[in-house]
Amino acid sequence: MSGDTTIIGAGWIGRHLATSLGVTAIPQREAIDVVPPSGGSLVIAGGRSSVAAGDDLSAVVEEECSALSAILDRAHQVGCRVVVLGSSDVCGSAEVITGSTPVDPLTHYARLKAARERVVIDAIEGGLNGVVARVAPGTWARQSADRSPRPIGTTESDRGAWRGRPFGWFHHVG
Repeated sequence: MSGDTTIIGAGWIGRHLATSLGVTAIPQREAIDVVPPSGGSLVIAGGRSSVAAGDDLSAVVEEECSALSAILDRAHQVGCRVVVLGSSDVCGSAEVITGSTPVDPLTHYARLKAARERVVIDAIEGGLNGVVARVAPGTWARQSADRSPRPIGTTESDRGAWRGRPFGWFHHVG
């Protein structure tokens, strides 16, 4: 990805990805009229990061999926490659997640992400050039003395406990 890349989602991941690519992240709520670059790339790192206990889940899902669908339709019309960042939470309590791990969401957040994933899959089946990446949680914000990433709160002496482990704490992507 370079040059003609648009990032929708101005949360932690979207902002950092945009900064690394030298572009500006667009908050999803402001992206309803964004036209992705023709022949370029669109990364969607947006969507609610939580669903409040009092929120009507079906209304939240409808709002999120409708906005996502409109963005994907415009991307398809202009021939834009789309990467949607999803969540490994859609796989419930699965310890290992692969591209074929069934969807089994256990929380409102996971149900919302699963519904968004379904919108993307439907768009791909309709001809969109896109993919969903199920991002697993991680805390790899620090580096060890040898410059390799290590989880926050670990020391050089606990390296053996996490060396070679994938990013997820509850899941890992196989």
